[in-house]
Amino acid sequence: MIEIIALDRAGLLSNIAQVFQQLQINIHSAKITTFGEKADDVFAISTSENTALNDEEKQMLSDKLTQEID
Repeated sequence: MIEIIALDRAGLLSNIAQVFQQLQINIHSAKITTFGEKADDVFAISTSENTALNDEEKQMLSDKLTQEID
């Protein structure tokens, strides 16, 4: 599971999806919520082999999402 909290803006979900695609992350479920200007999105994810992300993969995902969202 990963929770992403960010200011909502046009293209935010598209940017998140692009990062998942680049890193070959599978999305099993998503809960997309917007409160005013704040987006609070929760994803159930796995690697392309349907396994949990290891620490290195988690860090890479975090770094890429932070870069893409900021």
